[in-house]
Amino acid sequence: MQELLVTIVILAAVAYGGWRAYQAFRRAGDPCYGCDGCPLKAQKQAQLKKKENCWHKK
Repeated sequence: MQELLVTIVILAAVAYGGWRAYQAFRRAGDPCYGCDGCPLKAQKQAQLKKKENCWHKK
């Protein structure tokens, strides 16, 4: 029984580590990855929204 629990915990840890690595590789090109919120990120998001709005109006 104890071996089963240890195996489950290890598999969960490996799965979590794999998921975090996948997210890190997927967002490697994003300069704001990991940033909680700074004026630069807010400005970038505002520019993207403005660009999307202009694209939809055409």
